[in-house]
Amino acid sequence: MNYDQWVVGEDGLSASHACGWSIRVEGNPASPSEVCPGSVPRDLDALEQARLLRHGLDAIAKAAKQSKPSSAAVAAKKAAEKYASDPNRTRKPTLSLKRKP
Repeated sequence: MNYDQWVVGEDGLSASHACGWSIRVEGNPASPSEVCPGSVPRDLDALEQARLLRHGLDAIAKAAKQSKPSSAAVAAKKAAEKYASDPNRTRKPTLSLKRKP
């Protein structure tokens, strides 16, 4: 069995193998918070399932690194940088519980 025959979906959070097994991740593809495997083909033993799962997660993470960030993510990052570096931004007083000397 070729363990590298994973096809990553359009969303970048799912993948399917040639044997018919599919997985879906939630959260960051490089470090997912949840992995949802689909129904496993009956002819796979536990070792092959684990190996296929590992290769599938690697394929999803690799595809996420190669894909371009969405335009909304780029715009949000630019807006955050603009706000953080705005010299005319008002400074709020800091509340501290420490006594001043």
